[in-house]
Amino acid sequence: RTQTGRRPSRTITMIKGKISSLRPVRTALLSLKKGGLSVLIKRLGKSEKGQAMVEFALCLPLVLMILGAIIDFGWVFMHELTLSTAVREGARVAVINVSDGTYIDKAKEKVEDTASICNNGTLTVNVTPTNHTNPGEGGIEVSAVYDLQMLTPMAKLIFGGMHYEVHGSCVMRAE
Repeated sequence: RTQTGRRPSRTITMIKGKISSLRPVRTALLSLKKGGLSVLIKRLGKSEKGQAMVEFALCLPLVLMILGAIIDFGWVFMHELTLSTAVREGARVAVINVSDGTYIDKAKEKVEDTASICNNGTLTVNVTPTNHTNPGEGGIEVSAVYDLQMLTPMAKLIFGGMHYEVHGSCVMRAE
């Protein structure tokens, strides 16, 4: 209560609260007069407020970069493995069906079926016999190329762009 017996108004209370919140600034300025800048630096160095936030802000980009790299490498490895398996399956179908003339179409179909996760329109399959005059006496090479769309922006740093060409090749001897 004030001297007149009335309660202080709300604005006066708020102003007093704001002035009291400026006390650390006031004491810091007074310390500049008394002890100089070294006292102020010592006083500011003791406070550890916000330390965890600063450490988190410094470490977060590095953690996100590592996580993005792990995701992209896993994505590429999965597609490499799928494509190499599909090419091997296609070569096996080709050498089994080399006696009829449809071994090229059957091998391409088998590669496209086995590599269904890679088949978004950018999968190119080539089937070529090593002996062009008589395919049954040589081997048959099945190769495939797939343009892989990367997942994270980290791929620009790792692979040089957002696309990566996945290659697979297999040669089997005709039976």
